[in-house]
Amino acid sequence: MKRFVTLFLVFAILLPVRLVLAQTAPVIEWQKSFGGTVGETANSVLQTTDGGFAFAGYTKSKDGDVSGNNGATDFWVVKLDAAGNLLWQQSLGGSDHEAQWDFQQTSDGGFIVSGQSKSANGDITVNKGAEDYWLVKLDAAGTIIWQKTYGGSGMDEAYAAREISTGGYIVAGYSESNDGDVTGNHGEVDYWVLRLDADGNLIWQKSLGGSGEDEAYYVQETNDGGFVIVGESESTDGDVTGNHGEGDYWVVKLNASGYFLWQKSFGGSSVDYPRMVKQTGDGGLVIAGWTSSVDGDVTGNKGDTDYWVIKLNESGMLQWQKCLGGSDYDFAYAIDPTADNGFIVTGYTHSSDGDVTGHHGSTDYWLVKLDATGNLMWQKALGGSQYDQSYSVQQAADGSYIVAGLSFSNDGDVTGNHETAIGTTQDCWIVKLSADFTGIETIESNRFEMYPNPAQQYIRIVPEQYSMTGGLHTAFQHSEISLIVLDVTGRRISLPTSFSNNEIEMNISSIMPSTYVVQFINNKSGKIEFGTFVKL
Repeated sequence: MKRFVTLFLVFAILLPVRLVLAQTAPVIEWQKSFGGTVGETANSVLQTTDGGFAFAGYTKSKDGDVSGNNGATDFWVVKLDAAGNLLWQQSLGGSDHEAQWDFQQTSDGGFIVSGQSKSANGDITVNKGAEDYWLVKLDAAGTIIWQKTYGGSGMDEAYAAREISTGGYIVAGYSESNDGDVTGNHGEVDYWVLRLDADGNLIWQKSLGGSGEDEAYYVQETNDGGFVIVGESESTDGDVTGNHGEGDYWVVKLNASGYFLWQKSFGGSSVDYPRMVKQTGDGGLVIAGWTSSVDGDVTGNKGDTDYWVIKLNESGMLQWQKCLGGSDYDFAYAIDPTADNGFIVTGYTHSSDGDVTGHHGSTDYWLVKLDATGNLMWQKALGGSQYDQSYSVQQAADGSYIVAGLSFSNDGDVTGNHETAIGTTQDCWIVKLSADFTGIETIESNRFEMYPNPAQQYIRIVPEQYSMTGGLHTAFQHSEISLIVLDVTGRRISLPTSFSNNEIEMNISSIMPSTYVVQFINNKSGKIEFGTFVKL
């Protein structure tokens, strides 16, 4: 590290350009559209223990990639290899509507899938009235091990189910019932939290809320064996205190037995809508969603709705908050802590200004990388000219990212949509991004051209003083030019290099994926220039 700092200081003295440590946005490694001709949505994506990926959502189709649909809308679970090729798929449901919301690989290599069901046939044995929580346990090949419905005579929708360290599952969503499996409802809609054993049998249940609408969207086991639940609350009574107006982020902490420990409301006078909570390395919590407020706990709103990310300590005290977006609508749906103690956030954006650049049209997937204190490291818009909306992201073991949602596009970044006419069919759109590149970034423009950049095999360099003049490159002598390549620690890298009359070619196939600095020296004038390239 000391060597790198010394090099950095020397660079700053010698050159009119500034170099800084920075992260740059990843690039697309592959993207795939999955579905049929009617419509699909992917709500959850994850890396599996075999190094491949899996996603879950819901489907209306009976063609294309989809087979076995039971009628209306089914849960749809798809297993991919590491390159995004389809290995198997399963449609799960009955003759009525089912909607999947959460998906996790379990410790036995199988999967737990959760959502809601209106059916009482097909894969579903019991409906308790209106819509029920529906959980399905699959083995590693996608075969049903067990399935269970939970609820009462009203609407009951499960938004998250997580395997817990002591075995079994914690489930959260909302219920308007006060019969069947549901007791203790406070009025209208409550958070409804279930603790299940490994076979899906109900151990305990809790209704949490007030007389207004209280809807839970995510649950997370905490390091102390308890649980944190996040959702939106419009109540000002019952279990809820501190509401700022309209809907707030409402955070509830329970112990392992489901006893109420504390609750906190966060937001402003307008609507604040959380979607996911994760525990952080320091024992605190990070929550992502969106806000239309400009007061209360919310500062920095850029217009309409923004991504709103808040960081809490382990006692639920607000440590920092960030609004991210532009002048139009921006909705965050998922957050995942990253290996560098930062966070990756995904959702979708209508904006093309403020924090958002590279917008393709209509709505785009919008990925935001934050450092540990919420500072924006990079952002990336993905999509085409139609609606593209992301609902899930995970950092993979190698530092890359897997992102999922829906796409109506078949242009821009998107290929392979199963549409019957432009913009008429939504597919599950899965995008694999490289790891982000941490290294040295030139703030002012390079004085020579490097292409392609990023690259995998070769980088070609054309110095500015030898660029096109009257349609021809001016030739240079090999002795006039020196190149030095450095990695981000300042270590010199030796690369096979060849010279032609107007460009230099470096073979970069042997080096690790990262960002590298090229030091270009004009031996005649003594002038030194710097640039960067990315090896994929």
